[in-house]
Amino acid sequence: MTLLSSVWEASWRIGMFFLLWAFLFAPLAAPITKRWERTGGISPWSRLYLEFVALATIVLSAWILLSFVDRRPFSTLGFSTDRLWHEAAMGVAVGATLFLLALALLGLGGWVRAHSPVFVWHRFVPISLALLCNSVFQEVMFRGYVLQTIQTHLGTSGALLLSSGVFALFHSGTARGGLALLNLFLAGSLFGYAYLATGGLWAPIALHFVWNFLEGPVFGLPGLPEDLKGGTRFLRLQGPEWITGGTFGFEGSVIVTFTLAVGLIGLYGLYG
Repeated sequence: MTLLSSVWEASWRIGMFFLLWAFLFAPLAAPITKRWERTGGISPWSRLYLEFVALATIVLSAWILLSFVDRRPFSTLGFSTDRLWHEAAMGVAVGATLFLLALALLGLGGWVRAHSPVFVWHRFVPISLALLCNSVFQEVMFRGYVLQTIQTHLGTSGALLLSSGVFALFHSGTARGGLALLNLFLAGSLFGYAYLATGGLWAPIALHFVWNFLEGPVFGLPGLPEDLKGGTRFLRLQGPEWITGGTFGFEGSVIVTFTLAVGLIGLYGLYG
């Protein structure tokens, strides 16, 4: 099979996957998104509904493509229960360690300050559940179907790089500058390598979730959309934009670039 034909085989499958998901998701999300546009806001439970529907439709889309196009079992997507708790614990440990390392470095530099903590408990639970749904949704999409499809046709290295690029582009609408895009690419690479190292989605799901959970509902740092912070106000960043991330938030910081690189090197050292 030539390189061009391999690219084509991967591309049309991934394109069909995204189109099918959009076709299934759009009508279910429309009532909430229309209300969101009218009012300029969204309730925590409505956000949870949107994230749950996105997750359900991406899983259904993956099942349809795997069953009728790729002709392989759904279990190959990465949801084997054999090492669920071991891999999830690894993802939690890596995600929490990297996040707290970044936070510690920001604190040592005097770029993070605490202020009077505020927790809005009626938002905390639904937003936390929404973030969990979002993490599973994104990992099924990018490390599940996209990475694995590219891997089948173009090999592992190409799959890691290209799927990380797609992940960065998917989130690029709010990115400001090259550093934010680089961090998105590195985050996609970290999640992708967690999948390749373990052979399952549990580790990248746990890693993805714990990072967002600490960033939003726990510490209330800028980075996630306002409605995914759970009403928390605990920490604020101060300093130059290349340190704080500016309008993009926490993930646009060079400190996060460093910690993501450390995570990739660490995973490679353990599993490479």
